[in-house]
Amino acid sequence: LERMASLGRLRRRNSNVAFSWLQTLIHCEDAREVSGAGLWNQMVALYFSASWTSPSPNTPLCGKWCPPCQYFVPILAQSYQQIRDTHGAEAFEVILVPLDVDETLWQMQMAKMPWLSVPLKNREVIVKLFTKYCITEAPRLIVLDSAGTVISENARGGEGGWG
Repeated sequence: LERMASLGRLRRRNSNVAFSWLQTLIHCEDAREVSGAGLWNQMVALYFSASWTSPSPNTPLCGKWCPPCQYFVPILAQSYQQIRDTHGAEAFEVILVPLDVDETLWQMQMAKMPWLSVPLKNREVIVKLFTKYCITEAPRLIVLDSAGTVISENARGGEGGWG
């Protein structure tokens, strides 16, 4: 992620339409609403995650409680803080794209994260993002430059996403 943050800083363009689909976001730490318009000059990582129990054993995204999602959060949080410390808070943002269906589980998951989230009630945006980026498993981290161009389709890294 650090290498991508440096690359994104070089690629940064003055494009205020790249993230126009994100009208309203929720700050995970304090649940306040923020505008997605503030992302226009940042590298953004879309973090597709879930904390729910699968309604069907055949659901391809993840099974019970998505343990890989829970294990990945501290790794991502540490990288998130390092990048923002090195490049500034305005250089990089993570946005949780939840697969949750239960408001309480989503809020519990958000409480562990220092970044932003697409509101759970905004199912249309969530479905569009899952479809646009062909998400078939969780967790998944897709990094976009400030123009909305994909830099990495699976920034979890390493085989199995833990490297």
